[in-house]
Amino acid sequence: MKKSEVAKLYKEIKEEYANFDASIEAVEKGFKMLKDIPYEIATINVKQHFLTNIFPPKFPQIRGRFDEQLDRQHMKELTQVQLDKQAQWEKEACPPPEGMKEALYAKLYRAERH
Repeated sequence: MKKSEVAKLYKEIKEEYANFDASIEAVEKGFKMLKDIPYEIATINVKQHFLTNIFPPKFPQIRGRFDEQLDRQHMKELTQVQLDKQAQWEKEACPPPEGMKEALYAKLYRAERH
């Protein structure tokens, strides 16, 4: 989020909560805490906060669950990479040599008896 977007967001919050600090210093601090969050996400979170809270939002409410969303997206991507690898392995796989399975079972059977 850009500093101008933080200022715009703070203006919206100030309109809803008269005691909210939307000063230049507050915008500077807010920018440091919110610069990695897309403005659209912050706006959605703030509007949701308006509907459910009588007190102005703090940074965690403005951020929402964005960090969790990023983690979830990252995990989805890693899972897809693993699934793609498995699909490739299935394509490249070939059956074991003839008789290998039976020989292995015979060895296991002998090991159980001793």
